[in-house]
Amino acid sequence: MFNLKRLFIIAALSLLPGALSPGQARETTQFSFSAAPVFQSETGLDRGGKFSLSHYQIRGSASRSLSESLQAGISIGYDYLDFDFSGVSGFAGHRAWSSIHRIGLGLPVSFRASESWRIFISPSIDFSGESDADFIKAIRYGAAMTAAYLFRPDFSLGAGLGVFHGLEETRVFPFLTVYWKIDENWLLANPFSAGPIGPAGLELTYSPSGLWELGGGGAYRSSRFRLDDKGIAPDGIGQLSGLPAWLRITRKFSRQYKLDLYGGVLLNGELRIENRDGRRLDSDDFDPAAFMAVNISTSF
Repeated sequence: MFNLKRLFIIAALSLLPGALSPGQARETTQFSFSAAPVFQSETGLDRGGKFSLSHYQIRGSASRSLSESLQAGISIGYDYLDFDFSGVSGFAGHRAWSSIHRIGLGLPVSFRASESWRIFISPSIDFSGESDADFIKAIRYGAAMTAAYLFRPDFSLGAGLGVFHGLEETRVFPFLTVYWKIDENWLLANPFSAGPIGPAGLELTYSPSGLWELGGGGAYRSSRFRLDDKGIAPDGIGQLSGLPAWLRITRKFSRQYKLDLYGGVLLNGELRIENRDGRRLDSDDFDPAAFMAVNISTSF
């Protein structure tokens, strides 16, 4: 049975805002908070039927410099995903699942090994599943680690590795990080800060003034979750994956508050359902799905 109090002891990957940007060590404790609704329009499944998705998320983090070279923090997040299937005749022949809860905790740490090298590690653990999903079977844990080299104050490159276990699989994936301040207005970087498009990916940002930002980017997203014991796949696993491409406009009201507006499309989308042992039962592709989001965030 889904129990919110119980879930706050577990975790999910959520890197600290700006963790991979050079020259951002803090002398005091820094807190951040964000909330965002994300709405994905109704889209058709290839073998019949349609679905839409409403996604609500809350993020919070705290970080502190423990020394001139070491910074550590804690992050917590909660997601509520409400799927709405209609006229489904292809994918599993049924309404595969409805509402998904996801809550997690991360413990990101960054270390300045030298004037040029930065090391980042973020162990995490999370619960992701339907309301009545088995608590233990819905837990995933792991860590992401990155080493980045600072060529100059406005340019760094890095490589990382993520390893996560749970939901009947172990995922190992390499990734690259980049921070390139092209000039005073343009920045190419990984959008690691909490927000509706999630961590990682690549985004190009234009800042015409201190109050406005325009950005555009893309990423790969895959979300897995444990199903309850009452549906068409008792104790099974559901998965949503795709390639989101987005445009963003940001209004900064002060150093503490900002508002982000996102619009984009989810490409190459797929829904998948597996049995309790992780064996595929069915899958179906879906048409490109438009999405929009509003993200409100503060830091202090």
